[in-house]
Amino acid sequence: MTKNFALSLQLKRTKAHSGGNAPIYLIITIDSSRVEVATKRTISQEIWNPVAPESDGPFR
Repeated sequence: MTKNFALSLQLKRTKAHSGGNAPIYLIITIDSSRVEVATKRTISQEIWNPVAPESDGPFR
């Protein structure tokens, strides 16, 4: 039995802090079942690269 597996990183812009930092979430998908896990890291929305998804600078 083959399982499809994917990992991705996304910003939760809806939970952005007053300083403009947004939390980073890890999205785990296995056979169309999706789970979001908080990484307990935040990053400025200005330096987040949504195409890669990665940072263009330091994060906290």
